[in-house]
Amino acid sequence: MTEGQTRALRSELGLNEMGGQQANTIMQQIADGEVDPDDLKKIAEESQQDVEENEKKAQEEADEARKASLEKQQKAAQDESAAAADTTSNDDLDGQTVDQLREQAKDKNVSGYSSMNKQELIDAIRGS
Repeated sequence: MTEGQTRALRSELGLNEMGGQQANTIMQQIADGEVDPDDLKKIAEESQQDVEENEKKAQEEADEARKASLEKQQKAAQDESAAAADTTSNDDLDGQTVDQLREQAKDKNVSGYSSMNKQELIDAIRGS
């Protein structure tokens, strides 16, 4: 095998990225007829496919983790928004008339609302 053929084969088999001693050992085994270069090519191709599949799987897992994190953040923001809306609506109760409060109490099935004063109505609505 000429020097040029050896370099081309080392490159083709991906031996250039390998440690020098390990690559030299493989090249010597090829020269001695102990290892078939075609077999090494197949192994190298399969290894590359494995690497690509593992990278793809890792990327998919990372995408899923990002998606789950985003969904969790969105849920937390919705919960926070809902809590803020509840606070706002409760604060709005103080600005409503007794008749408006009685209407809300009626809608929420508060028993005895018709005889309650404003503060009792507010407390009952908040408690329902």
